[in-house]
Amino acid sequence: MKTHTTRQAGLRWWLPVSLLVLLGAGVAHAGYVILTDGTKVEGELRVRRDGSVMITSGGSQRTIPANKVKQAVGDKPAKWDDAVAKMRAGKYDECIPLFQDIANTSRGQSWDLRALRYVAESQVRQGRPAEAVKVYEQLLKDMGDKADPDVRLGYFGALLKTGSYDKLDGELDVFIRDGNREQAAKAQIMRGDINAARKQWDNAVLDYMRTAILFESEKAVQPEALFKTAEAMEQLRDARAKDYYKKVVDQYGSSEYAEKARKKL
Repeated sequence: MKTHTTRQAGLRWWLPVSLLVLLGAGVAHAGYVILTDGTKVEGELRVRRDGSVMITSGGSQRTIPANKVKQAVGDKPAKWDDAVAKMRAGKYDECIPLFQDIANTSRGQSWDLRALRYVAESQVRQGRPAEAVKVYEQLLKDMGDKADPDVRLGYFGALLKTGSYDKLDGELDVFIRDGNREQAAKAQIMRGDINAARKQWDNAVLDYMRTAILFESEKAVQPEALFKTAEAMEQLRDARAKDYYKKVVDQYGSSEYAEKARKKL
């Protein structure tokens, strides 16, 4: 039987018992259940509204109580690859209904959470950030305190696009406090984005420069921090902007921001 792990594309997709209770019954899917004692039980599973899981394997059927279920993972939905292909092709009007259908029919089997995330991301790319905010907020509520940091960052980006700066600022405080250094660096860049959106360029420069200096060891965020420092300086007619553009090109030549910086030089 073909099964799928909950770690895909660098993201961990898990399902706590509390979420199983929230989601309600889904249709039966091949997959597996991880019990609280670590045992893995494979078979065709159906998550019931009370959080218990009915699983059929080898002609026999058993019901696992909700308090014994650590994780429930269904097999990849039939529409998944088609939905992902449409999203990558920018066909958001077509992929969003597919992901929504997957979320509804794969409840309690991990794919629903991932599908909802892609719904929100597609809505942002489609220019509908307010709708994305609603999806992200429900998704974060369902995932609880184990929400993936990238999901939170996606939510922050949607808040930024809706102009919800005060709310975003409070969210960033918590994220910086609780996250690791790379997550804190990304949040610090977003602080700069808030000031840039407000056209408070002096404050934006300071936020971006703090990221470039205080988080210098976090190489993944450096190209963006340096490029945005240069952009904000350019708004202030600061001659140092070209030095920062050049630094992006010289030190991070293969990054997406290096190509943008080359056009500025």
